[in-house]
Amino acid sequence: CALDSRAVSPRIFLARIYLALGKAVDAENTYSTLRTIAPDNPEAYQALGAFYVSTGQKEKAVAEFQTLRKAHPKDASIKNSLAETLLDLNRIADAVPTVQEILRANSMDPRGLLAQGRILLAQRTYDKAIGTLQQAVKVAPNSANAYYFLGVAQQSSHFPDLAKASFSRALELRPQMAPAAGALASLDAMTGDYAEASRQAENAKRTNPNMLSANLASAQIGRAHV
Repeated sequence: CALDSRAVSPRIFLARIYLALGKAVDAENTYSTLRTIAPDNPEAYQALGAFYVSTGQKEKAVAEFQTLRKAHPKDASIKNSLAETLLDLNRIADAVPTVQEILRANSMDPRGLLAQGRILLAQRTYDKAIGTLQQAVKVAPNSANAYYFLGVAQQSSHFPDLAKASFSRALELRPQMAPAAGALASLDAMTGDYAEASRQAENAKRTNPNMLSANLASAQIGRAHV
C-alpha cells in the first residue's frame, strides 16, 4: 500500500487481515479509502458495503448501497445488493421498487429473479414464488440461495419431496449452508427419518448453533425416542 497509493488489491487483502485479527475499525477504515482511491472500480467502491453485510451491519450496508446507487445509477450489482440487504432486514416494501427496476432492465437477471421470489414468499403468494424461483435456478444453476428459497416456496406449498430435492441441491452447492441443512433436518424428522434428520441437524448446528429449524428437529427426534 505504501508503494502504490492507488492500489486496490493490497488494501482489500489488508482489510481482510485486519478483520481476521479482530481489528474491525481498521478494516472498515481501509475499505472506506477504496471508494476515494478508485471511484470507478466496482471492486473498490463496493467493498465497504460488502464488509458491512459480511459483519452483520445491515442498516449501514443499506445506507452505503443507497449512496453508491446515486453515484453509479447503471450498476445493477449495487441495486441487487441493496435489494438483497433490504430483504434480509425484512424491509419488503422498501425492496420492491428496486427489484422492479432491476427486472425492467433485465427480466432474466438471476439476482433480481431471486429477490423477486423472496418478495413473493414474504407476500405468501407461493405458486408465483415457485415459478419465479424456478426461473432463477434455470438462469443461475449454481446458486445455492436460489435452490434454498425454491425449497422454502415448495415446502410452504406442501410439496415436501420437491422441497427436499431443492434443499439437497443447495447443500451440494454450499455444504456449510446451515439454513438448508436445518430445513432438511426438519423435513426428515417430520417423515420419521430420524437418522438423516439428526445428521442434518448436527450439520446445521456446526455452522450455526442457534439454527431454529435444526434445534426443533433435534427436539422432534428426542421426543420420538422417549
